Amino acid sequence: MKSDIQKNSHNLKTKIIDATAEMKKCHQEVLKHLDGLQNLKETIIKKNLPVSAIKNEWDKFNDFANTSLLLHTRDEEQALFPLLEPKLCNHACIGTGSITPVEMMMTDHKNIHAAIEVINYLTKLLGKKEVSNELSFVLKNEMAARMAMIIKTMRNHIWKEDNVLYQIARSELSFEELDKVSQKMVVFRSQSDFICLH
Repeated sequence: MKSDIQKNSHNLKTKIIDATAEMKKCHQEVLKHLDGLQNLKETIIKKNLPVSAIKNEWDKFNDFANTSLLLHTRDEEQALFPLLEPKLCNHACIGTGSITPVEMMMTDHKNIHAAIEVINYLTKLLGKKEVSNELSFVLKNEMAARMAMIIKTMRNHIWKEDNVLYQIARSELSFEELDKVSQKMVVFRSQSDFICLH
């Protein structure tokens, strides 16, 4: 997979014209991976999948989460959000009480990352020889529950960013500020050997 990403990475490592459009394209790739995760979740519940099959399928999502998704999160948290957050704080109408949309998105990022770490731990436990059938059943159900949380949170998160947060960014940030976001994204890609495929 990395080689396919590298083939498509040259232009993005040298120029990003529209930062929020690039982030939306990455969301489309995330949604494809969520479809795969949904299939795995349903299969874990309905069928008695061998541990190796569960691990192989989970590793596909986990690899994506630790490469392209991590880069996308960095784009938001280190390039877009620092410029956008002060603008939101200047508008009392944008936010829920003292929590801004940026803070909500950051909370989602943390919760998703935590759920991924829990599934990684459960996968390791599931692979141990001493795990009984009863415990295996419990672990698989817990994995499926965490996957369901990731899927729901990420789908809602993407909708909120695409339809609300990025729209606010385009209206509140100047052309120069959006260009700074794009420039940082280019720097991040020059430091990585992976990008969001689309």
